[in-house]
Amino acid sequence: MNFSMRRTQAELIDHSAAIWLIRLDCGSPSTDDRENYDQWMASSARHRAAYRRLEKAWRQADNLQRLRPLDGSINPALLTDYSLLRQFGIGGKPDRSSW
Repeated sequence: MNFSMRRTQAELIDHSAAIWLIRLDCGSPSTDDRENYDQWMASSARHRAAYRRLEKAWRQADNLQRLRPLDGSINPALLTDYSLLRQFGIGGKPDRSSW
């Protein structure tokens, strides 16, 4: 198996893990859905690893939402003002050309 095939397989596994995470987290999965999920998880250690990795990121994102200010507003200057970082020698504006 060449590199591009392994990458494609990994991407498919990640995609499937994301679909399972959404199905199980955002609704009431049917008995069939739950059985299919259990079979998918049992069929491969890669499936389990991908699902657990995405599940952890999903939970961390939930935690970040709780860190918003009580009034829900965010000072836009905090997102664009890099002067404080430069003051401490942490760098300047990030180079987004490679994104």
